[in-house]
Amino acid sequence: MPSRASTGRQSAQHLDREIRPLESNVTAPPPRVSLVIAFCDESLKWLGAYILDHDVVSITIYSKCGKLVERETLDLRNESTYPPALEIISLPNVGRVDHAFAFHVSNLKLTDDLDVVHVFMKDTHMDNHHDGLDTRSLGETIHDATGPAGYACGRLPGIIVKKRVRRFGIAQKFNVGLSSAWSFWHDSHSIKQFRLSSYSSHTPRTPNDKVPFKGSVATFEQWWHVLETPIPGPIMPVCFGGFFAAKAANLRAGRAVYTKMVKALERGDNTLEGHFAERSHAAILLPAIPHHMVEAIQEKAVGRFSCVDTIGYCGALRDKPGECIIRNQTK
Repeated sequence: MPSRASTGRQSAQHLDREIRPLESNVTAPPPRVSLVIAFCDESLKWLGAYILDHDVVSITIYSKCGKLVERETLDLRNESTYPPALEIISLPNVGRVDHAFAFHVSNLKLTDDLDVVHVFMKDTHMDNHHDGLDTRSLGETIHDATGPAGYACGRLPGIIVKKRVRRFGIAQKFNVGLSSAWSFWHDSHSIKQFRLSSYSSHTPRTPNDKVPFKGSVATFEQWWHVLETPIPGPIMPVCFGGFFAAKAANLRAGRAVYTKMVKALERGDNTLEGHFAERSHAAILLPAIPHHMVEAIQEKAVGRFSCVDTIGYCGALRDKPGECIIRNQTK
């Protein structure tokens, strides 16, 4: 009888073959898209050109900072017969972008088409200030979200590979561009310790209230208690940068959790809960992956980012620098 280790290696070697039946149908018609934008005060003039080649049927802009948004300023040059429906909703300036995202999911209509892909982004979308993250194209992100997983992360750890392998949509790329390669996948036991004492944005804004950054929820583990759902394990996906896509079916499945998230994020503007929320979206919206894939990812990981030395990417699985071991992307 083969040992557990050898069985794991065989599973990893045949990973592509095992998940091939789950690939997206590349001949399927382009999906209909609903765009969700958390807006404060950055210009959205880039939006029209950005969505031009996609079947965007609706755009919902959540205005968080009291600034007016007019359709004429969006330059929506959609050449289709039916331009996208535009809805602008004012929300209180609490919970930052994640409050807007959670509000959208928790208010999803039961009559919504479950195959429509909702793409979430913020007004600073064109400014990727996250070190080590590569921004995927809108088309690639949408296309991957149409697959069986129903979810795609729009910003992934940077990678250098000669050939891209796209599969089920969950064993997302390792980074071989940095001195310490890292992954979309995180060790649940490590990341549940994640905490922050303070935060300053790359575009500093004065909080609109005097609410303390830290409240009663001190760790990522405690955050999942607030959401009243168990933290995924032994590994979990984390998508940074406020750019992801999911089918309406996935959003509906997570709506109860997002209803609790909305309330938790109403405590104030710049709060620790917002950083917990950012690290939760992928785990809530991505279906659980098969056990053999969990084992394959764990086998290929050689370590994880410390929750002391690298607090931002706390718990991210690490790989050998210069090697691309897990190359599968969401599809």
